[in-house]
Amino acid sequence: MRSDARRSAPVCCLGPRLNVQCLRHLAAKGWGLKVLECILSMTGGGAERQLSYLAAPLSARGWSVLTGLVIGGPNLERLVEGGARVEWLRAAGNHDPRLITGIRRLIRREQPDLVHSWLPQMDVLAGVAALTCGVPWLMSERSSGDAFRGTWKDRLRVMLAKHATAIVANSPGGVRFWSARAPRVPVHLIANALEVEAIDATSPATSQQIGVEDDAKIVLAAGRLSPEKNHRLLIEALAKLDRDVIVVICGEGPLLEQTRALAHDLGVADRVRFPGFIHPVWPFMKRANVFVSVGWYEGHPNAVLEAMAARCPVVLSDIEAHRDVLDPDDAVFVDPSSADALATAIRNVLSGAGVVERVQRAKKRAEAFSVDAAGAAHDALYRDVVKTR
Repeated sequence: MRSDARRSAPVCCLGPRLNVQCLRHLAAKGWGLKVLECILSMTGGGAERQLSYLAAPLSARGWSVLTGLVIGGPNLERLVEGGARVEWLRAAGNHDPRLITGIRRLIRREQPDLVHSWLPQMDVLAGVAALTCGVPWLMSERSSGDAFRGTWKDRLRVMLAKHATAIVANSPGGVRFWSARAPRVPVHLIANALEVEAIDATSPATSQQIGVEDDAKIVLAAGRLSPEKNHRLLIEALAKLDRDVIVVICGEGPLLEQTRALAHDLGVADRVRFPGFIHPVWPFMKRANVFVSVGWYEGHPNAVLEAMAARCPVVLSDIEAHRDVLDPDDAVFVDPSSADALATAIRNVLSGAGVVERVQRAKKRAEAFSVDAAGAAHDALYRDVVKTR
């Protein structure tokens, strides 16, 4: 146990021998242990949300959760309410090398028992800081091998990962990727957490809140408007569907205006809604008739899991990450390069054929992904890292 933890431990009144026993018991419960979680921001992404979920269950298990941040965001409130303490890091941008110095300074001052980094930029920055400070470092993989493009940044991350204490992947695809590239580093699969009870308690959004007519059939998508999410396919499919079908894309990103322009060019601009980032998106899911995710690759798809929990039928691209979560009894899979296939799948779901059974099975699967289960898995891994340090 850390020396500062012993100095601040509660004193038992029954003698020094029992004091030692109390300290050992507290240590076994995780008392006095500190983890430094490093992430660039707490904006609306999936990784940011997952980290915010972990603060409460880790704190409840005796961990002191310190988070190194550059930018806040909508997930910050949940992180702090969960018991995490935030340390703001100064930086001119996401790749500012001064972040390494700032994280090193934070490590030396706070003396965490381990450092856990989230998302590629911080994997490199916090990884270098932790390695040069001699502190155990856990790296996260929030996507899969399909996201690897072989850029110099990707190669640098792979090089550093070979020196990590462990890698935490949220999908079997991520486990396979890193097991092949860092074979001497343990890779642990910990699935994303899902607020099933909160989703159950959420009321559907009204048609007025979404900006559609009451009799509109809503096809919902949620996620960053970026190339890998393949929103273009959804707009192309909409042009093949009946006029009462409305597409709602919740999210922001670099392809927003390009996607708007495509809708205009295809004559469906009046049937597409771009409400921006919606948090949480569950009320929209509960009003939607079908949820579509046709990205080229994913990690452990948060939005798909939430749609499953919200009892919204899902149409998914036929990729490894989606097959790892669902099978054809629970969802409809389509070729992510075929607008015709997507339009046909949406049309079939809107007809109601087999929808109730698929929704029930998908809901049951979603219930297995609880916040406490994710917290318990991270707690067990963190303790194991500290114990074997």
